[in-house]
Amino acid sequence: MKEYINEDFLLQNDTARMLYHDHAEKMPIIDFHCHLNPKEIAENKNYDSITQLWFGGDHYKWRAMRLNPYIEFSLVYFNTILVLFIEILSLFIEILSLFI
Repeated sequence: MKEYINEDFLLQNDTARMLYHDHAEKMPIIDFHCHLNPKEIAENKNYDSITQLWFGGDHYKWRAMRLNPYIEFSLVYFNTILVLFIEILSLFIEILSLFI
């Protein structure tokens, strides 16, 4: 069975595979409007979460959140609520296991 994610992932035809493998694969990542730290890309930095990657150093996203406080409130507190939910669920499972 063919692996879903392989060296040709998202390359849908022979032209795409040729252009990528013969040219683009060996080139550095060039993105003139990227808000990620180039050093972190070069070092292949691992982030703790997608939120840290997405919001880490991008002042434009922070400004957009400041203009719409509901979004900021939702994003900040969603993580807290999720952690509390997982803790409550863990306690529930622990208590339930006492009766099984």
